[in-house]
Amino acid sequence: MRLTLFMLSLITLSGATAQPFEFRQELDALSLYYGEQPCFAYQTGTLAYNDAYPRSNYLHPVYGLSGALLTQDFPEDHRHHRGIFWTWHQLYAGKVRVGDPWLCEGIRWEVTVTGKQAQRKRAGLQAVVYWLAAADAPPGVPDTLVREDVRLYVRQKGKDIRILDFDIQLTAMAPGIRIGGSEDAKGYSGFSVRLNTTNPLTFSNASGEITPKATAVEAGGWVRASGSFNARLPEQTAVVMMCEPQQLPQFQGWILRKQNSMQNPAFPGATAIELSEREPLRFRNRLILHRGELKDKKVERLYRQFLRKR
Repeated sequence: MRLTLFMLSLITLSGATAQPFEFRQELDALSLYYGEQPCFAYQTGTLAYNDAYPRSNYLHPVYGLSGALLTQDFPEDHRHHRGIFWTWHQLYAGKVRVGDPWLCEGIRWEVTVTGKQAQRKRAGLQAVVYWLAAADAPPGVPDTLVREDVRLYVRQKGKDIRILDFDIQLTAMAPGIRIGGSEDAKGYSGFSVRLNTTNPLTFSNASGEITPKATAVEAGGWVRASGSFNARLPEQTAVVMMCEPQQLPQFQGWILRKQNSMQNPAFPGATAIELSEREPLRFRNRLILHRGELKDKKVERLYRQFLRKR
């Protein structure tokens, strides 16, 4: 009887720890695995392309549930694009234009991971990121511009759904710090996803198919991007992107592109906004990675759940 109970305990413990999440430090990135399958890498060190476009504080590579590579970094058409990232074209200190973080110009990111947790079906990491002015910044520009607090939570729901929740807060470290999007009708900037599709993407939400335009489209709080991300894995993979339109200052709508670009719920547009030194600007996003069918009704439930978590 003792042997039988002992064996049952081993089986139970083995089942309880099957396919756990696990963080691993790999070069200048903190990578998350689900069992032996890579999920994503959070880039804490600085990467560059031929000494240009230096960047950190983003996710790449990001993998789908079948192992397909979902994101791109340093793509030929837009070398400044990088996986899953959040940044802006305009960065001002008072009246002085500090640089263009979107293009990785005039700024450095100093990333410190302050915590991480990994369990069987859940994982999370926290980081503090300081936006630092470049060494050749104009006179009078403070060295430290913004403090960014990053919280990223991951949840596995069955074998076909993985949820990534992003909770970002920006606090000015000096008076008069402003951020803004592209200075044109598109107004893009903010949370962005550069997808590695092998064919043109299609977009939809609960109201049906969405047709991208040159400028932002009104598409509510979530958009599904579907496509094939690996010619050797012909099954369709989809990424559902969620935001909180009512919480975003000067929300512009969704900038969507079928290929060779990023996808972006854009804010604050071409008119820059000032960051507070006391009350952080907080924005949240959710990505749902899924394979096979995920009905719109279930996506709506997951979206309502996302909104309630604020």
